[in-house]
Amino acid sequence: MTLMINEHTAVDAVDISVEMIRLAKQKLAGRQNVRFIQDDLLGFFETGAAADAVVSTYAVHHLTESEKELLCRKIYGCLKPGELAVIGDLGFESAAVKTEYYDELEKSGRGDLIKDIEDEFFWDVESAVSMMADIGFSVEVKKFSELSWGFHLGKGYNKQ
Repeated sequence: MTLMINEHTAVDAVDISVEMIRLAKQKLAGRQNVRFIQDDLLGFFETGAAADAVVSTYAVHHLTESEKELLCRKIYGCLKPGELAVIGDLGFESAAVKTEYYDELEKSGRGDLIKDIEDEFFWDVESAVSMMADIGFSVEVKKFSELSWGFHLGKGYNKQ
């Protein structure tokens, strides 16, 4: 996604993993507008820097529900008015859908996958939308696949 960003736009690429930073540096070799930062997401947003946009892909499901809310609050706080955040991540539409999904895994003899899913913190999309709106975001959601979702979060932003 970073390759799609204009070369004159400053980008902070943040990951807690040394390996992911190494891979990002390889993929973005030669891009002078990218600053690579090894930090956790919550720690990075402690700086209080203002941002024109925040983009996260498949990272936030590693955070607990309370950490997700804290992160969303920090993102809201750093965004300039009229700007937006986009989060793509793993989730279930609702707690009921998660239960149905687990039941189907059990019935199909693939119940072992439940533990793998539970090792992560997939979003409850329904609850997340409510939480994000309570923070002050305008929220749009897009379902990409059964477990893949996108959140378009605007701060003082009304999409027409």
